[in-house]
Amino acid sequence: MTVPETGAWSVVGGRSASGARAECSYALGHEEPELARLEHQARLLGPATVAILRLAGIRPGMRVLDIGTGLGDVAFASAELVGSAGAVVGIDQESRVLESAQRRADSRGLNNVTFEQGDARTWQASHRFDAIVGRLVLLYCDVAQCNCMPR
Repeated sequence: MTVPETGAWSVVGGRSASGARAECSYALGHEEPELARLEHQARLLGPATVAILRLAGIRPGMRVLDIGTGLGDVAFASAELVGSAGAVVGIDQESRVLESAQRRADSRGLNNVTFEQGDARTWQASHRFDAIVGRLVLLYCDVAQCNCMPR
């Protein structure tokens, strides 16, 4: 699947039947103990995540969007799979977490991954993407109110 150019769609969006905006905030917060828990979780889920990304068809040269990137672990796995000919953009609402993700990418020597602050419901793609990925992000959204497919 190729995602349309800028302005054509929002990654995830929606309203409830009452017209209220869909909420997609991370209920567990972004304090240091939670970030440490997320790093531990990422180490546990890492091998399965890579296997799933491979099965999903992530391969060299692709452009991948990681929604709800957090500390960037899924973006890092994707960046390894797409290689230097590909690119990964991770988006998240929390600027402090994105700063940490960028430091972690730099320490890994990953030059093909970048991070942008944005709400996955309204963020507008400035590039085309071959794949959209996310791990454990939709469970923090009302899935009935979200639309992850281009319109």
